[in-house]
Amino acid sequence: YRDPASGNPAVVVGLSPNTLAAFDAVCPHAGCAVIYSAGQRLLVCPCHGAMFDPTKAGAVVRGPARRPLSPLTVSVGPDGKIYAIA
Repeated sequence: YRDPASGNPAVVVGLSPNTLAAFDAVCPHAGCAVIYSAGQRLLVCPCHGAMFDPTKAGAVVRGPARRPLSPLTVSVGPDGKIYAIA
């Protein structure tokens, strides 16, 4: 989805049945959009291979990125849909 505040691509990962983690999907190293690797359970930058752990607030697992992904706030509405909170 796109973050309504910045317009940047964003990603939501289900950490458990009741827990979501959302991040700005723009890699802080080169500006490419990260993608979720279900096999590794990490967010991966396709440009330079940086990896981020959604279970640890988007922390860098492997560089070249040095900063974590920026967290975003989302919630699940009564209709079961996920909503971005600005």
